[in-house]
Amino acid sequence: MRVHGNARLTPHGRGELARRVLFESWSTSDAARAAAVSERTARKWVRRFHEEGPQGLVDRSSAPHRVPRRTPPDRERAILALRRVRMTAAAVASRQVVYGVGVILVAVRRPR
Repeated sequence: MRVHGNARLTPHGRGELARRVLFESWSTSDAARAAAVSERTARKWVRRFHEEGPQGLVDRSSAPHRVPRRTPPDRERAILALRRVRMTAAAVASRQVVYGVGVILVAVRRPR
């Protein structure tokens, strides 16, 4: 399993923190201090362990569940076709009436 690069705790460490609070009667602040995380983070891991068990201690995706204003598929295809002929994002944006960042996002999320 890959652990987030900036994570202070691994799933094992998160479990240890939660076990200390739930089963060894540590205070949340003492367990947080021992694990070198904030009390808020400690409460989050304890709550997840309490509600979901060990599976709740695994890293979760931060990707959105849905994108309500996603570029329509037909426009995406047109943008990608123009990018394939090496038009710049600004040139594509001016022809497609989308903002430059939209062109870049479409080009980045295309399947490889």
